[in-house]
Amino acid sequence: MTDIKIVISILCKHLNHLYNVSLKAENFRLAKYNKSEVQNVKTFWRLLSRMVDVNSENTVTYVKSYFLKVLKYKSLHFYSLPEDMSCGSRELLIALAYLIANEFLNNRIQDIINKSVFNPNKQSHSSPDTSSDSKEDSNIVVKQIKNNEDLENMMQWIDGQIEYNNRQCWEYQEAIKKLLLKNKVDTNVSYCLSELEIRALTNEKECNSFLEKSKEVSKVVHLHSKWLSVQSDFFKWMDSVLTERDKDIKGLNWKELDTYCKRL
Repeated sequence: MTDIKIVISILCKHLNHLYNVSLKAENFRLAKYNKSEVQNVKTFWRLLSRMVDVNSENTVTYVKSYFLKVLKYKSLHFYSLPEDMSCGSRELLIALAYLIANEFLNNRIQDIINKSVFNPNKQSHSSPDTSSDSKEDSNIVVKQIKNNEDLENMMQWIDGQIEYNNRQCWEYQEAIKKLLLKNKVDTNVSYCLSELEIRALTNEKECNSFLEKSKEVSKVVHLHSKWLSVQSDFFKWMDSVLTERDKDIKGLNWKELDTYCKRL
């Protein structure tokens, strides 16, 4: 088992980068023992609100509403946390673990990849000049077709281009398989090159542009990969957090819970 401080530090770095917060391993240690320094509690509320994409001045109410109506979260102790963020760090830590266990981080990463240059369905946006030149070239080609023989020759040329493109794609796929094998990655996973990736492989200028556009997503994926390698240790540690809660669990804050329920 990896040292828990290292595990939590990896998670903090990942969450800080994704959601622009300032979590430290110390925040988690304090939360385990329900030490509710105001800034600690506020940091967890801020993180939860950004993870569930709640943007409101009344953070506590809207986050609770999302957990209840969307996630069907069943912890009454969570819903009884005060609106002034004065306490409850352990319940917030448990709620965070609940989000992670329900694929919130994985889904966030997938969304980032889908919007990145690594999406095989993502197309490059040609400049207006390039686009107009392409249309003009196409018009010239069409005007050159005078009879059936010209049309047949054109069709043969198009077939040749398709065959050439298919061969190039195959060669790139084989090169990727060799790279994956070298890095001990499962080659049975289907991987399609995006148009931007193909252009980057064939043009130095496009390559530099691709590398620049891929910096952020590459960093995110790297951080997520590190997190995935230690996440099981994090959830083992969360068992100890639940044990601590069972030791000193107190009665519900019925007044706060009643106030929240009236707002539903």
